[in-house]
Amino acid sequence: MTLSPLRDCCLSREAREAREALRISRGIDFQIRQERKELKFQVKVLLLGINASGKSTLIRQMRILHGGGYSDEDKRGFTRPIHQNIFTAMQVLIRAMDTLQIHYKCEHNQANASLVRGVDAEKVTTLTKLHVDAIRSLWSDPGIQECYDLRRKYQLLDSAKYYLNDIDRICDAAYLPTEQDVLRVRLPTTASITDYPFKVGDLFYRMLDVGSSYSWRKWDKFQCFDECQSIMFVVPLSEYDQQENGMKQSVDLFRTIVTSRSLHYTLLVLLLNKTDLLEEKLMNSHLVDYFPEYDGPRRNVVAAKDFFVTMFSALSPHIIVYSHFICATDTNNTKFFFRELNDQILRRNMECVLCNSICSAGIH
Repeated sequence: MTLSPLRDCCLSREAREAREALRISRGIDFQIRQERKELKFQVKVLLLGINASGKSTLIRQMRILHGGGYSDEDKRGFTRPIHQNIFTAMQVLIRAMDTLQIHYKCEHNQANASLVRGVDAEKVTTLTKLHVDAIRSLWSDPGIQECYDLRRKYQLLDSAKYYLNDIDRICDAAYLPTEQDVLRVRLPTTASITDYPFKVGDLFYRMLDVGSSYSWRKWDKFQCFDECQSIMFVVPLSEYDQQENGMKQSVDLFRTIVTSRSLHYTLLVLLLNKTDLLEEKLMNSHLVDYFPEYDGPRRNVVAAKDFFVTMFSALSPHIIVYSHFICATDTNNTKFFFRELNDQILRRNMECVLCNSICSAGIH
C-alpha cells in the first residue's frame, strides 16, 4: 500500500493514526534488518585459562592496538599497583631465601630484608627513598640472584626482574608508566567477567575474560558462552617447571572445556603464551624432569614447543584447534597473531553465510 501525499489535516483521525502506526512499524522493521546485518559482523571471543596465564595482558594489548590506548592519566593509575608489585616480588624473594636456606652475601641485607618484610604491600602508595635503597641493595645481592634462579621452586611474579631492574626509573618523582609497564603489571584476580569491546576493520569484537581458571563450570551455568565465535585458551608456557605446575592445571582445564561443550561452530584457538620466559627457563630447567614423556633434546625451544602443541592436540582429537605461540607483552607479536585470528574469523563467517544461503535455497 502506498501512502497518499495528502496533508494530515485532510485525513481523518483514524487515517492519521493508521499512517503513524505504519510509519512506526516500517521503522521497527528497518531497525531489525539493520541489527541482523550488524550481528553478522559481531564477534564474541572468550578468554579462558588459569590465573596469571596472560588473559588480562591480551585485553590491554587490544586496547593499545585497536582501542584508544592509554592516556597519561590512565597510565598514572597503574603507578600504585606497579609499586605494590615491586614490594610483593621482593617479599616473595625474601621468604624464598629463608625456605631455601640461601644466605645473603652482604651482611647488611639482613636488616634490609627485615625492613622490606615489615611493609604491608597492599597498602603501599609510593616508593620512599629508604625502601628503594633497601630493595636495590637486596636485588644486587648474589644470594638474592641465586634465589631468583631457583624461582621454579616457588611462585614469583613474571614481571619481577623487569620492574626490579628498572627500580631507579620507577621510583623517580616524575615517573609515568610506559605501555610496557602497564602490560606487565599484575592486578588482583576477580571473579567477575571483564568485557572489552573494540573494532577491527568491519568486525566488532567483544572480548571476555571470565576470571578465575576454575570458574568455568560456574560461568557455563549462566550461558555466557552462548553465541561465541571463538574461544581463546591461554596457556602460560613458563609454568611447566613450577612447584605448583600451572601447565598441568592448564591441561586439566582444557580437557574439561573440550569435553563439556559442543564446539562444532566455535573457533578454538590455543594461545601458548610467554614464549620469552620458556626460552629463558629451558636453559636451566630440563623439560623431561617435569614431563617424563618428553623425548626431545635438552635446551631446544622448537622441540619443547612441538611437544606442548602435540600434548594439547591429543586432548581434542575430534576438534580442530588452531595453535599460536605468542608473547602477550610484545605488542608487535600480538598484532601479528590477531591479524591472523581476524582473517580466520572472517573466513569462518563467510563459510557460515554461504552454508545458510545454500540451506535457504534448498540445495543439499
